[in-house]
Amino acid sequence: MGVVILFNWRVAVNYFALISLLGICCIGNLQAADLHQNHNRTSSQAWVEANEAVSQAGGWKAYAREKPSPKPVTIPLPVITLDEASALLLKNQINTSNYVAQSEKMDSYYVLTGPQRAALQDRTNAIAELRKVYFLAVSEREKLAYAEKVMEAASASSELMDRMRKVGNANALSQAKQTIFYLKAKLEWEHQKNRYAVAKEKLVQFLNLPQSAAQFEVENRLPSIASNPRALSNDESRAITVSDVNTPASTKARSAARIAYDTYLEKYHAVKVMKEQLLPTRKAISEENLLRYNGMFIGVFELLEDAQAQMETVIQYIDANTALLLQEAALERALLEARLDYSHINKVN
Repeated sequence: MGVVILFNWRVAVNYFALISLLGICCIGNLQAADLHQNHNRTSSQAWVEANEAVSQAGGWKAYAREKPSPKPVTIPLPVITLDEASALLLKNQINTSNYVAQSEKMDSYYVLTGPQRAALQDRTNAIAELRKVYFLAVSEREKLAYAEKVMEAASASSELMDRMRKVGNANALSQAKQTIFYLKAKLEWEHQKNRYAVAKEKLVQFLNLPQSAAQFEVENRLPSIASNPRALSNDESRAITVSDVNTPASTKARSAARIAYDTYLEKYHAVKVMKEQLLPTRKAISEENLLRYNGMFIGVFELLEDAQAQMETVIQYIDANTALLLQEAALERALLEARLDYSHINKVN
């Protein structure tokens, strides 16, 4: 499971629709001067005139855009999983003649010959690089789906604001701010669409896929964070500690592994805090802002600022989760190098 998107379609439409719909459905919350320029008219008279104006704009259902236009039906592309991509990589590009099955799980590598050790390193490095390319593509797809939902919601709210202007229930400043928000959302969606296309092409290149197999999608969500961080095994712990033999290569391998693990723990902690504390708090703030808007304590501008903050928070979480997954791949590679070096030292000495 990936992050629970705060800005789903229905919530987002309702969120922005409140900018205008609360003013219509709760006529008592409106400023009389903004509606009529005549402070002596009663609420019932104001309602009748507003209702007539809405009728001219297309009726209440059209005004509130209750039924979005249906999207054209498209045939979904097949989804290639990470396991399927790994199988393609190992089948088509990795020389397995010297690879010993499950050798990466051995307690000690000193029993492996030179070519077998090299084959293990090649396989581990290739899989680590594939995970990087694949998860970057998944990240871009997840952000694209989110950007599309934001754009659709911004489009709906922009249309609502336009209709509000027609009945005198929104001013030019509010409409301009909403238009800017929609245009930015649309540009971000177009930008993200290109980023996802580029990320998929890099995966095609890495897997060396023919054109006939290049039409696919990656998974739509990044893997969720594990309940607990990865722990080092006893063999891994021994391999990364300081040894009596300190050749430059050995020192570098052990140090790189320690750095990789410390970095992994830092990124794991960051994602966990974002998922369990930052995202729920951000959601609670947005809900409170809706209540404050309903109570006329804040205005349209504050709602738009809150929507922007929501977007930034979700994107930050996706990016942090991506960085964690990439670091996991780098960690596996570094630990293997340290263990290979440790086994070599023990064999020699």
